[in-house]
Amino acid sequence: MSIKNALGRVVVVALPVAITVVILAGCNKNVTVTKDTTAAESVTATKDVAVTGNTAVTAAKTVTINGLTWMTQNLNIETQNSWCYDDDPDDCATYGRLYTWEAAKSACASMGGNWRLSTNEDWDNLVKHAGGKNVAGKKLKSKRGWEDGGNGTDDYGFSALPGGGAADESFGSAGYSGNWWSATAAGPDGALFRSILDEGDSVETSAYFRGSAFSARCVAQN
Repeated sequence: MSIKNALGRVVVVALPVAITVVILAGCNKNVTVTKDTTAAESVTATKDVAVTGNTAVTAAKTVTINGLTWMTQNLNIETQNSWCYDDDPDDCATYGRLYTWEAAKSACASMGGNWRLSTNEDWDNLVKHAGGKNVAGKKLKSKRGWEDGGNGTDDYGFSALPGGGAADESFGSAGYSGNWWSATAAGPDGALFRSILDEGDSVETSAYFRGSAFSARCVAQN
Protein backbone atom coordinates (compact mmCIF):
# COMPACT_ATOMS: atom_id res chain seq x y z
CA MET A 1 0.00 0.00 0.00
CA SER A 2 1.43 3.38 -0.98
CA ILE A 3 1.78 5.84 1.85
CA LYS A 4 0.51 8.48 -0.58
CA ASN A 5 -2.89 6.84 -0.18
CA ALA A 6 -2.38 6.13 3.50
CA LEU A 7 -1.48 9.45 5.11
CA GLY A 8 -4.97 10.69 5.74
CA ARG A 9 -7.65 8.35 6.95
CA VAL A 10 -7.36 6.87 10.44
CA VAL A 11 -8.76 3.59 11.71
CA VAL A 12 -8.94 2.78 15.42
CA VAL A 13 -7.23 -0.50 16.25
CA ALA A 14 -6.21 -2.21 19.46
CA LEU A 15 -2.49 -2.88 19.72
CA PRO A 16 -1.03 -5.16 22.39
CA VAL A 17 -0.41 -2.25 24.74
CA ALA A 18 -2.47 -0.70 27.49
CA ILE A 19 -3.93 1.97 25.22
CA THR A 20 -5.86 2.12 21.97
CA VAL A 21 -4.13 4.05 19.22
CA VAL A 22 -4.86 4.82 15.60
CA ILE A 23 -3.11 3.53 12.51
CA LEU A 24 -3.05 5.43 9.26
CA ALA A 25 -5.12 3.83 6.58
CA GLY A 26 -6.59 6.09 3.87
CA CYS A 27 -9.49 8.76 4.17
CA ASN A 28 -9.42 12.16 5.91
CA LYS A 29 -11.13 11.80 9.27
CA ASN A 30 -9.58 12.47 12.64
CA VAL A 31 -10.36 10.61 15.84
CA THR A 32 -11.94 12.57 18.67
CA VAL A 33 -9.91 12.81 21.87
CA THR A 34 -10.68 14.60 25.12
CA LYS A 35 -9.61 18.24 24.88
CA ASP A 36 -6.61 19.28 26.95
CA THR A 37 -6.51 22.37 29.12
CA THR A 38 -4.31 25.33 28.25
CA ALA A 39 -1.01 25.62 30.08
CA ALA A 40 0.64 28.85 31.14
CA GLU A 41 2.98 30.19 28.50
CA SER A 42 6.70 29.68 29.02
CA VAL A 43 8.82 30.11 25.90
CA THR A 44 12.49 31.02 25.50
CA ALA A 45 13.46 32.67 22.24
CA THR A 46 14.82 30.52 19.42
CA LYS A 47 18.61 30.20 19.46
CA ASP A 48 21.47 28.15 18.02
CA VAL A 49 23.22 25.67 20.28
CA ALA A 50 26.40 23.69 19.73
CA VAL A 51 26.06 20.00 18.93
CA THR A 52 29.05 18.06 20.19
CA GLY A 53 28.42 14.46 19.26
CA ASN A 54 27.87 14.39 15.47
CA THR A 55 30.34 16.04 13.13
CA ALA A 56 27.70 16.18 10.37
CA VAL A 57 25.86 18.85 12.32
CA THR A 58 27.59 21.83 13.95
CA ALA A 59 24.58 23.59 15.43
CA ALA A 60 20.88 23.08 16.00
CA LYS A 61 18.23 25.78 16.05
CA THR A 62 16.27 25.34 19.26
CA VAL A 63 13.46 26.80 21.30
CA THR A 64 12.70 26.11 24.95
CA ILE A 65 9.00 25.51 25.58
CA ASN A 66 7.74 24.83 29.08
CA GLY A 67 11.20 23.85 30.31
CA LEU A 68 12.14 21.48 27.48
CA THR A 69 14.47 22.39 24.62
CA TRP A 70 13.15 21.35 21.20
CA MET A 71 14.77 21.50 17.79
CA THR A 72 12.92 24.01 15.61
CA GLN A 73 13.75 22.05 12.46
CA ASN A 74 13.14 18.47 11.44
CA LEU A 75 16.24 16.37 12.08
CA ASN A 76 18.60 16.19 9.10
CA ILE A 77 21.48 13.90 10.08
CA GLU A 78 22.28 11.28 7.43
CA THR A 79 22.28 7.77 8.88
CA GLN A 80 21.48 4.27 7.75
CA ASN A 81 17.74 3.80 7.27
CA SER A 82 17.04 7.46 6.60
CA TRP A 83 16.08 9.12 3.34
CA CYS A 84 15.39 12.42 1.66
CA TYR A 85 11.79 12.66 0.47
CA ASP A 86 11.66 11.27 -3.08
CA ASP A 87 15.44 10.74 -2.71
CA ASP A 88 15.85 14.44 -3.49
CA PRO A 89 18.55 16.30 -1.47
CA ASP A 90 16.59 19.54 -1.89
CA ASP A 91 13.75 17.99 0.09
CA CYS A 92 16.19 17.12 2.89
CA ALA A 93 17.15 20.79 3.01
CA THR A 94 13.47 21.77 3.24
CA TYR A 95 11.93 19.05 5.41
CA GLY A 96 14.83 17.20 7.02
CA ARG A 97 15.27 13.47 6.58
CA LEU A 98 12.74 10.66 7.04
CA TYR A 99 13.82 7.99 9.53
CA THR A 100 12.77 4.57 10.64
CA TRP A 101 11.98 4.53 14.36
CA GLU A 102 15.30 2.99 15.42
CA ALA A 103 17.24 5.31 13.11
CA ALA A 104 15.49 8.36 14.58
CA LYS A 105 16.45 7.36 18.11
CA SER A 106 20.07 6.73 17.11
CA ALA A 107 20.35 9.97 15.14
CA CYS A 108 19.13 12.09 18.06
CA ALA A 109 21.50 10.31 20.45
CA SER A 110 24.39 10.93 18.04
CA MET A 111 24.06 14.67 18.68
CA GLY A 112 25.76 14.14 22.03
CA GLY A 113 25.07 15.67 25.42
CA ASN A 114 21.55 14.94 26.66
CA TRP A 115 19.87 15.02 23.26
CA ARG A 116 17.30 12.27 22.62
CA LEU A 117 14.27 11.56 20.47
CA SER A 118 11.15 13.19 21.94
CA THR A 119 8.84 10.82 23.80
CA ASN A 120 5.08 10.62 23.67
CA GLU A 121 5.01 12.33 27.09
CA ASP A 122 7.12 15.18 25.70
CA TRP A 123 4.58 15.61 22.91
CA ASP A 124 1.69 15.42 25.38
CA ASN A 125 3.21 18.27 27.37
CA LEU A 126 3.91 20.34 24.25
CA VAL A 127 0.37 19.89 22.91
CA LYS A 128 -1.16 20.70 26.28
CA HIS A 129 0.98 23.84 26.51
CA ALA A 130 -0.25 24.86 23.04
CA GLY A 131 -3.90 24.71 24.11
CA GLY A 132 -4.80 21.05 23.59
CA LYS A 133 -4.86 18.67 20.65
CA ASN A 134 -7.76 20.36 18.85
CA VAL A 135 -5.94 23.67 18.36
CA ALA A 136 -2.24 22.96 18.92
CA GLY A 137 -1.54 22.08 15.29
CA LYS A 138 -2.33 25.60 14.10
CA LYS A 139 -0.05 27.10 16.76
CA LEU A 140 2.84 24.72 16.06
CA LYS A 141 2.78 24.80 12.24
CA SER A 142 5.26 26.98 10.40
CA LYS A 143 3.94 30.13 8.75
CA ARG A 144 4.83 28.83 5.30
CA GLY A 145 5.37 25.54 3.51
CA TRP A 146 1.94 23.93 3.95
CA GLU A 147 -0.29 23.33 0.93
CA ASP A 148 -3.92 24.40 0.47
CA GLY A 149 -3.70 27.38 2.83
CA GLY A 150 -2.74 25.12 5.72
CA ASN A 151 -0.02 27.35 7.18
CA GLY A 152 0.00 27.96 10.91
CA THR A 153 0.73 30.83 13.28
CA ASP A 154 3.94 29.34 14.73
CA ASP A 155 3.22 30.88 18.13
CA TYR A 156 6.20 29.27 19.87
CA GLY A 157 8.82 29.11 17.13
CA PHE A 158 8.37 25.33 16.79
CA SER A 159 7.97 25.67 12.99
CA ALA A 160 6.37 22.29 12.24
CA LEU A 161 6.87 21.40 8.57
CA PRO A 162 4.97 18.83 6.49
CA GLY A 163 7.70 16.33 5.60
CA GLY A 164 5.29 13.53 4.63
CA GLY A 165 6.51 9.97 5.12
CA ALA A 166 7.60 6.75 3.47
CA ALA A 167 6.43 3.14 3.61
CA ASP A 168 6.59 0.14 1.30
CA GLU A 169 9.24 1.92 -0.79
CA SER A 170 6.84 4.80 -1.54
CA PHE A 171 6.95 8.44 -0.48
CA GLY A 172 3.88 10.58 0.04
CA SER A 173 2.17 13.67 1.48
CA ALA A 174 5.06 16.13 1.72
CA GLY A 175 3.49 19.58 1.90
CA TYR A 176 0.26 18.10 3.24
CA SER A 177 1.17 16.08 6.34
CA GLY A 178 3.79 16.32 9.08
CA ASN A 179 4.57 13.11 10.98
CA TRP A 180 7.06 12.86 13.85
CA TRP A 181 8.18 9.71 15.62
CA SER A 182 8.13 9.57 19.38
CA ALA A 183 10.52 7.32 21.31
CA THR A 184 7.53 5.48 22.80
CA ALA A 185 6.91 1.93 21.60
CA ALA A 186 3.43 0.56 20.81
CA GLY A 187 3.52 -3.20 20.98
CA PRO A 188 6.36 -5.35 19.61
CA ASP A 189 6.44 -3.82 16.12
CA GLY A 190 4.91 -0.34 16.38
CA ALA A 191 5.69 3.07 17.82
CA LEU A 192 3.67 6.18 18.58
CA PHE A 193 4.00 9.28 16.46
CA ARG A 194 2.29 12.66 16.10
CA SER A 195 0.74 14.00 12.92
CA ILE A 196 -0.57 17.35 11.73
CA LEU A 197 -2.47 17.78 8.46
CA ASP A 198 -2.63 20.82 6.19
CA GLU A 199 -6.43 20.88 6.41
CA GLY A 200 -6.78 20.84 10.19
CA ASP A 201 -5.63 22.48 13.40
CA SER A 202 -5.31 19.35 15.54
CA VAL A 203 -2.37 17.19 16.56
CA GLU A 204 -3.18 13.48 16.36
CA THR A 205 -1.56 10.62 18.26
CA SER A 206 -1.19 7.50 16.14
CA ALA A 207 0.90 4.36 15.83
CA TYR A 208 2.63 2.82 12.85
CA PHE A 209 5.17 0.15 12.02
CA ARG A 210 8.70 0.98 13.12
CA GLY A 211 10.14 0.25 9.67
CA SER A 212 8.18 3.14 8.12
CA ALA A 213 9.92 6.49 7.81
CA PHE A 214 8.81 9.76 9.41
CA SER A 215 10.37 13.02 10.53
CA ALA A 216 11.99 13.42 13.94
CA ARG A 217 12.42 16.18 16.52
CA CYS A 218 15.11 15.81 19.17
CA VAL A 219 14.82 17.32 22.65
CA ALA A 220 17.21 18.15 25.48
CA GLN A 221 16.18 18.46 29.11
CA ASN A 222 17.28 21.71 30.73
